[in-house]
Amino acid sequence: MRRVFTTERVVLLMVLTLAAALRLHGLSFGLPFAHARPDETAVAGPAVLCLIGQCRPVDFIYPTGFIYVLTLAYLGVFLMRWVAGVSPDLASFAESRRVDLAPFFLTSRAISAIVGIATVYWVDRIGRLLWSPAAGLVSAGYLAVSLLHVRDSHFGTLDVTMTGLIVLATLYVLRWQQTPRHGLAIAAGLVGGAATSTKYNGLGVALPFLVAAASLLAVPRPTQLVRPRTVAIAAALAAAAGVVAFLALTPFVLVEAERFLRDVTARGDGLSQPHGIDVGSGWRHHALVTLPAAFGWPLYLWSVAGALGLLLTRARAALVLLSFPVAYFIVIGTLETVFARYALPLLPFLALTAGWLTVEVGRRLGARFPAVPASAVTVLLAVGLATPSLHQAILLDRVLARPDTRVIAAQFLLQHASPGQTIHLSGRDYGHVPLTLGAARTGLEVLVADAAGVFAPDASGEARLPDWLVLQRSPLTLYSQVPPHLEHLAASRYRRVAMLQATDAGHAGLYDQQDALYLPLWGLEGVRLPGPSIEILRRR
Repeated sequence: MRRVFTTERVVLLMVLTLAAALRLHGLSFGLPFAHARPDETAVAGPAVLCLIGQCRPVDFIYPTGFIYVLTLAYLGVFLMRWVAGVSPDLASFAESRRVDLAPFFLTSRAISAIVGIATVYWVDRIGRLLWSPAAGLVSAGYLAVSLLHVRDSHFGTLDVTMTGLIVLATLYVLRWQQTPRHGLAIAAGLVGGAATSTKYNGLGVALPFLVAAASLLAVPRPTQLVRPRTVAIAAALAAAAGVVAFLALTPFVLVEAERFLRDVTARGDGLSQPHGIDVGSGWRHHALVTLPAAFGWPLYLWSVAGALGLLLTRARAALVLLSFPVAYFIVIGTLETVFARYALPLLPFLALTAGWLTVEVGRRLGARFPAVPASAVTVLLAVGLATPSLHQAILLDRVLARPDTRVIAAQFLLQHASPGQTIHLSGRDYGHVPLTLGAARTGLEVLVADAAGVFAPDASGEARLPDWLVLQRSPLTLYSQVPPHLEHLAASRYRRVAMLQATDAGHAGLYDQQDALYLPLWGLEGVRLPGPSIEILRRR
């Protein structure tokens, strides 16, 4: 009788359980605040509109694949609520988002988390296919604990899902390279088209297929002759499947082709400019900031060494595996907008190169020193390299499970401020305290100051001071600066009534300065709460 629970399967189950625990804990991060993770509303909003029949996209900044899948998920949530007697119809369910965001945000975040966990599994499959079960397990383990991948798997945005589909498409390409069947080529095309319809960057997954096709023609297989005609047919089928999948999930591209081209071009022009603050070239920033923060410096350098080792020793498979990440890194390196999440599609491939090198070093050391089992060396090496990122991921989950400072501050104002009073919120709007939480409204009037620090006058033209000041402070210098005149005003005319400290004094975490996510990329020690530190002051 076939054994069901082999050692390999048990270890894989442990890795996937760890991946799930890290990605599902703290999934309600920031709620009921809508902008704790910027861009979630840009996905959830169109999906809700599509739910009530308005599926034509307002713009083509994002393709609609993920949005339409999310719409179907919302339909499933509605049906459960309808059966329970909570939502009588679709319109009332859609409108309920103004009172309770949780069903909508948790649904989109759950999709990201599930695809993130599945990506760990697909990385294991690629490692097994190319090298060995051990290489697959170690590679999957590295991605399971990657801090950046864990972080973004909590958010209902597009990047983690696109990354997962790219990895799955690459798996089908590698299978097709080893066994050139048309069904595998079609599957690669369909998944690649879905990746492109999730985010346009997914189009780059066509490159591994082209490299695999070239390798089949250039290097004859020892047991099977692959005719050029067979490869050409497979390539045509894959391309056709990709186009069909993309258009099925992004159908309005055909209806509004001119607007589609205009929006995509404008999006590209915007990405070529710094997002508010110049942090250097994309190549340098991702290579020296984003990717080290995704794994920790030791594992990151190990993965780069693994990529070089693969190219030198196993070039045929390595060229297919690494063609997408190398090309993708070259492209994002040309951009001046360098959000950390843009590097997410690189992480599974770096996990694979690091996993291969770990097993290879363990094997060679075991052969040289027979008294030390190769498996023991591999496990110790893998655990040592993965521990720093795992530690940071656990700290991140603890923080994500705590209430956001902006939510706590909003609850304070709901209790202590009176409708009709005035308030000034410092910094950019991403860090502003919401004056509405669900159905609860503070009724406060927001006063805006000009460049000289003078607040908007009242109806009679008299200058006035706000009853409340709310000052946000964080290491995000672009978003949380407090002007000197406002500091002086706060000290001379106001008294502090509440202080929400997001981090310990002297906290020195590494932040993505262009992104309005008030969490560090690395260095979560000393982070108490998500969000900026917030000082609430009342006029004397």
